[in-house]
Amino acid sequence: MSDEFNEVDKNEFKIDNEKKEELSKLFKVNKEEVEELYNMYKEFSEYLKEHHLAHVMRGIECYIREHLKFKRFIVICKPYDKILDEQKPASSMYNPPILKKLFKACYHNNNNQSSFIINYNDDLPPKEKRDYIAHEIGHLLYRILLSKNNKEKLSEIWSTRETDAVEEKKSSILGVLIMSEKNDFYLNFERMLQNHKDWKKLVKHFEEITHAPMI
Repeated sequence: MSDEFNEVDKNEFKIDNEKKEELSKLFKVNKEEVEELYNMYKEFSEYLKEHHLAHVMRGIECYIREHLKFKRFIVICKPYDKILDEQKPASSMYNPPILKKLFKACYHNNNNQSSFIINYNDDLPPKEKRDYIAHEIGHLLYRILLSKNNKEKLSEIWSTRETDAVEEKKSSILGVLIMSEKNDFYLNFERMLQNHKDWKKLVKHFEEITHAPMI
């Protein structure tokens, strides 16, 4: 392993009150809301303990299947088929459960069909690619939080609410939490191309993602 990564402190990516305060100031989101996002993430991250190596997305699938009762919810992450001019580095779309005909007579809510699709630019460097994907997962977690707080179905939240600057900020905070845990997990492994050297470089990249043009 390079000397650059040998020097990383073992607590570099541990989220503490000081880092929460830094996120609050940088993204201009009040402390209580950052704490709410952190608690949302910690609830979800329990599912990562046995899914870390498989991927963050496997953990969120288990979380949503249990908490939202979407029995076969899946996350699909794949490169764009074609990169268009001014294409965002990554984008996502939620597909809610659909109505399916049953016995040619009645319809029922088919939870087996719900999915969250992330598309990304496969030409991005590995580290940037992971951050953009984490930001998109942040959008999903944030809307689950809205759904719980507003007592609305996730499909209603997704169909009636436009992405705004506040959501971009909070999705980035959740993205930082996701990647902090990933960086911490791989701290002692040869993952230089995928990992950030330190917390400030990680947060700086998510600040750039937040303020990228929304196309």
